[in-house]
Amino acid sequence: MRSSSRPVSYPVQALGHRVNSIAALNLALHKRSLTQADSDAKMAAVIIPTFQSNYMGDGMMEFLRMLRGWGVIQSTIVVTVGQSVFRGFTENAYVNSMRTFPKESRDVLAADRRGENLRSALKDFDASLRPVKPQCQGMAELTYLTRADLASYDSTQVRFYAANNDMTSGGFAKFIEQANYAARILLAHFSILSYVLEHHLLGADRSFALRSGILG
Repeated sequence: MRSSSRPVSYPVQALGHRVNSIAALNLALHKRSLTQADSDAKMAAVIIPTFQSNYMGDGMMEFLRMLRGWGVIQSTIVVTVGQSVFRGFTENAYVNSMRTFPKESRDVLAADRRGENLRSALKDFDASLRPVKPQCQGMAELTYLTRADLASYDSTQVRFYAANNDMTSGGFAKFIEQANYAARILLAHFSILSYVLEHHLLGADRSFALRSGILG
């Protein structure tokens, strides 16, 4: 593509802007948040590149890195989560949105073909975990495996991504290693499962498209 005067590579510009934004965020994190506005600005600064990872080639590992940073900021920087403009972005808010899905809609879902399809899909997901279990050696893989297994039986157990923040720095680094094939299989599995659960329980208009974008 061209501007009025010279050729422009928009992907290169976007990547440069991303690098500069993350560098600026790292500098800002060394300063104490004195107000809720300061905290919200830092939250916005990490949320944007996290969602941007959806549009990057092979963006799953980058997505997890940014998500881990998001969790750190949310748990240590935000002054008062209940007063934050991003209070709906917390793990508890997300899980509660699944749990408080209107009972009438749940009843309809349980009775119609969509509910039957969902139950069938969850059984298939549970079966697909079995061959992966022997390959899971690290604590991080086993944690993800357990949470996915729970979700196959209880659709409110959608805490996959919170596992990132439960890992040590060394455990997380090992989990996202390129050669950790068991972890990559688990991540693909969880991404698909989370997308399916959200689509059925929240609807296409409220479910996040991150999983389909990254996997596509």
